[in-house]
Amino acid sequence: MAVPPSSRAHVAALALILILAAALRVIGLDWGLRHPPHGDETAFVGNVHRMIVEGDFDHRYYEYPGLFFYVLWPILRVVGGVEVPGAPSYLAARGVVAAFGIAAVALQFLFARRLVSAWAALFSAALLAVSLVAVQTAHSIRPDVALQVAYLVAFIALLRVDGRTSADSWAGAALGAAAAVKFSGVFLVPALVARRLLVPHRRLAGLAAIAATASVVFIISSPYSILHLGEFVEGVETQVAYHYEEAADPQLVKSYPHMAGLYLGVWAKTLGAPATALSVLGLLAALRAPRRWAPLLLVPVLAIAVFSTAQVRHDRFLLPAMVVGFALAAAGWDILWGLSHRLAILVAAVAIALPLLASARYVADVARPGTGDRALDWAAAEVPAGARVLTRVDLGFDRSRVEVRNVARLEHRPLVLASDYVFAGPRDDASALAGLVPRAVFAPHGRYNGPPITAYEVPDTLRRRVETPLAGAKLTASSGLVLLSAIADGNPATWWHTDEIQKAGDFIYLELGHEVPLDAIELELGDSARFAAREPKVEIRWAGRWIAKPFLEGRTRPEEQHPPVSQVLLFDPPVRADAIRITLTRDSGRRWGMAGMRLWHSAR
Repeated sequence: MAVPPSSRAHVAALALILILAAALRVIGLDWGLRHPPHGDETAFVGNVHRMIVEGDFDHRYYEYPGLFFYVLWPILRVVGGVEVPGAPSYLAARGVVAAFGIAAVALQFLFARRLVSAWAALFSAALLAVSLVAVQTAHSIRPDVALQVAYLVAFIALLRVDGRTSADSWAGAALGAAAAVKFSGVFLVPALVARRLLVPHRRLAGLAAIAATASVVFIISSPYSILHLGEFVEGVETQVAYHYEEAADPQLVKSYPHMAGLYLGVWAKTLGAPATALSVLGLLAALRAPRRWAPLLLVPVLAIAVFSTAQVRHDRFLLPAMVVGFALAAAGWDILWGLSHRLAILVAAVAIALPLLASARYVADVARPGTGDRALDWAAAEVPAGARVLTRVDLGFDRSRVEVRNVARLEHRPLVLASDYVFAGPRDDASALAGLVPRAVFAPHGRYNGPPITAYEVPDTLRRRVETPLAGAKLTASSGLVLLSAIADGNPATWWHTDEIQKAGDFIYLELGHEVPLDAIELELGDSARFAAREPKVEIRWAGRWIAKPFLEGRTRPEEQHPPVSQVLLFDPPVRADAIRITLTRDSGRRWGMAGMRLWHSAR
């Protein structure tokens, strides 16, 4: 049977829209995979990997239901198998999300077509295809795009509800699947209930069918959420709590109206300014057909109302509910088409072009080597083997080649001076970096190309230190007394160690006999980390009083260091002491020992 000319045009237009959607979602999909992945991505890929290794289907990460994990499982099983997930596994998982993003565009057309004309429905699909928020979200491993697909399937099923049991069951199945992808799938419940109550036949039986089918599908799609119900409930509470953490400064607590305004801003960002205006116009169409539109509008209204109670905002949270926004914009465009064809075409062109330009800019930025990529390449060529590197952002340095110390923020001068190279960004404390020699600056090529990064070398002139000799100092310890002289003899071949495996309460006591300045204590471990102290506590005696002194770890974990291995305990600010006591606070399966102890203070 021949396809009518108008239908052929619609099919061709939809094909072009899907090709555009695919290009925007696939280009640059491997961004950042040279570096350690984001924790959100690791949560999904890592737990799917555990399922593969353990040979079961327990997704284990109960802060989310299980369906998204099961969708990733076959792809990661083929790509990575039981090997520790690397860049290929993360790229494959992102590919799954991108595929959902393309499917969402096709489903957006089918959904909108039940509400508006064919060309308006194509306009709706095109808006989703080029939406910056949709394109960005499809470039990472998170369940929001899959949830958007589930929402679209549920909305299509909702609009088919007509009193038949089969239609009720399909709607319930879609609800159960959405809830099994992410908790915010439950925002569909009021919409389905409202729609079912508006259909006059078998209302209570229909609601029961929806509830029963949704429950069955959820259990099938996320069985371990039920089998481990207690952990699942705890996971839900943990996930919700992340969004309600109180700010340390009461002035930073956001009010409900402020958060609601932010999420209305997300609506505008997701649609673009022209389409946002069309979505407001589309409310007129909704008023003309309230039985069809009212249940749908409940979903974004509820989503914004609930998310606005939290203290965090992420654009992707609203993405699933925004499918109603895209449909509203299409309804507004239909009204405009009835007033003026030329004006409607012009508005559609602008409404698509503006977010397309923004998304194209994003894709172009992430497809190019980012600042982190360029910094990593420079470090591989310029930073010598065995160097100590301090950084706020772990760029994925080759730890078999250099020693890397990661910190939340570069603000402690002693940590900087204990390093050879520092990789810093604009948010780091400039005073901590004073006097360092900038070796390379990596400026972003665009807004999404990464933060600015500067590579600094720490000159030797800033690190001049004076050692306090231990000759004449009195040493004692909880055990190993016959070996104590090895701590202060300056011979790396002699060692002190405890008589038995280290346990909480083991100590070393050093009586200096006079007060000395103290910037750092170094416990030398030669070429092995096996005798390292586990969670030591440092106390100093000053002016006749014992004080527990917090310290900074000047080097990374001993087992990750390049020889000579040591534990460097830095004091910020420096202290003065005439006696020092180091006590272990945790048991270990090995003895505590060292080849020597050195006390340092700055020469400046």
